[in-house]
Amino acid sequence: MTVFQCFPYCCQNALMNVIVNMILPLILWIGVLVFVVPLYGLITIPLIIWRLIVNTLVYFFRPDFQSHLTSRDLTFIGDEYYETKARKIVISTIMLNGNLDVKVLRKLFAQRMLTSPQFYRLHCRPFQYFGYWFWQRVPIEVLFTVALFR
Repeated sequence: MTVFQCFPYCCQNALMNVIVNMILPLILWIGVLVFVVPLYGLITIPLIIWRLIVNTLVYFFRPDFQSHLTSRDLTFIGDEYYETKARKIVISTIMLNGNLDVKVLRKLFAQRMLTSPQFYRLHCRPFQYFGYWFWQRVPIEVLFTVALFR
């Protein structure tokens, strides 16, 4: 005599629902907790420690690195164009009433953009160091072109 023959038919369906809807998911979640979570910890904890070591090395031994590349900066690592120099293109449109002197415009740009701390990336190029990308400070060349439209 099986377990199901001991119960009436209406109780057999209820017992199957309990097994399928409550006990099997519980067994699966216990399996996930026992196998997946320790595996996740074995993989991520060494990576976190390695990242901490790299950040410490950068802090003490590489003062030319400014900061990490963020997810918005990742477009700069896909092209060899940025590997040797800090190459950035700044395009600006100004509507003036009067005369424009290129020397004054160049001076204002250098004063407001190149010396401002919020635009420090204009002086930097992406550099990979121990598997992580950083902004490295390099000397820059300012090429200034003015196009006038009337």
